[in-house]
Amino acid sequence: MIENMHEETLVAQRRICDFLKVNGGVLDVAITKHLLTAAASGRQSYHQYLEKEKTKKAEMAKNLKRKRHDELSDLKAKRKKLMEEEKILRSSADKYADEAEAKQNLKLLSKSNDMRHEAKVKSAELVVLDRTIQSKLQEHLDC
Repeated sequence: MIENMHEETLVAQRRICDFLKVNGGVLDVAITKHLLTAAASGRQSYHQYLEKEKTKKAEMAKNLKRKRHDELSDLKAKRKKLMEEEKILRSSADKYADEAEAKQNLKLLSKSNDMRHEAKVKSAELVVLDRTIQSKLQEHLDC
């Protein structure tokens, strides 16, 4: 057996060997019309196989491209959501700070600080997400 042989080729060779053993050897095989037709159309079958493989590869590339596009769209949607959340947290923090100053209430100031902290966390997540989006965009352009 050859080491670089494709599985399909190996299977075909084994089938031929088994057929020859069952029929008593090469000299005892009956040459029928079906056998002659199969031998004559071998090249055509091979070209059909190559065309099918080419179509499979094209379909796989198309699916990969669609998957990358969907992943990028999801990341952009997540980024938009994070930006909205950060904006809401910052505006709420400002509102609570103003209210705390007006009422001189430390609980409201504490609430404002908690919201500012959450907004900073969202900002950090946005930075990481932006880097991820940039790398995905670069991958998309490289393909």
